[in-house]
Amino acid sequence: MISDSLKVLFFLGKGGVGKTTISCNTANYLSKSKKHTYLLSIDPANNVFDFYRINSKSSIKTINEYLTVEELHLDKKKEEITNKTIDSIKSQYKYLTIFNLENIFNTLKYTPGITEYICLNAIYETYIKIKDNFEYLIIDTPPTGLFIQIIALIKNTQNWIRELEKIRTKLLNKKEQLANIKRIKSEKKLTDNDKILNILKEEENIYTLLENIINDLKTNLILIINNDSISKKEGLYIINTLRELNVNINKVIINKANTKDIELESLYKNYYLHFIPNFESYNSINLDNKYIKDIVEI
Repeated sequence: MISDSLKVLFFLGKGGVGKTTISCNTANYLSKSKKHTYLLSIDPANNVFDFYRINSKSSIKTINEYLTVEELHLDKKKEEITNKTIDSIKSQYKYLTIFNLENIFNTLKYTPGITEYICLNAIYETYIKIKDNFEYLIIDTPPTGLFIQIIALIKNTQNWIRELEKIRTKLLNKKEQLANIKRIKSEKKLTDNDKILNILKEEENIYTLLENIINDLKTNLILIINNDSISKKEGLYIINTLRELNVNINKVIINKANTKDIELESLYKNYYLHFIPNFESYNSINLDNKYIKDIVEI
């Protein structure tokens, strides 16, 4: 269920444009404004802890009373999911150990889509965990290609789950028909108490919530670009590709720009443009509150 109060800010763009730096500075500003803020990085580069000069084996760190930061450790999560899947399969198909086939499942961590799945799962779990106690969730996203695949996975997974539900329901209905022919009566329909169907419905609810989070009015997707030709081109690609996925950018930030640019204003005329200088350090927030304030007040 969508929170009535939690605001979500996604910072996205190509690698190196300043997503992590601006995400962290925004988190700092909000925490200093006494807004309970949670900063989640799903970028495989894992630069958030470096920004805060944190040296910790833990993936979650409390910075102050109002700010908590978390880095998603992809390799660790892949290992956890792989082991969980292997244990589940081995418990249901014990004969696999006879043929030593369980080693095949060790390649699950390299399966296409596993990284995107882990990132989405991190967003979902974090949202559920903090939605009643925090005011802002800031998400530092991976570079363009991976982020678009993450967004696309929401709709693709929903479609697959719904098709699997249809197939499973048809199968269960066939079983009920056979039971009726054999005059085997049951108080409940098979579809009401089917473990697989229930799992599918749980997964569907997760991806529906993720879709609602992305499209919620309290969610803002903030595109960050630099004032160079490659960044401008990729920024437009991001906007157009996400639009095909029915996801809209709310704001465009031009980082590392001291003056406004007529070409940029023309290219991005349908979006609110915000020009800011390059943030260099943790303490820069003390000097540039005006820029961050404009980011969060959308």
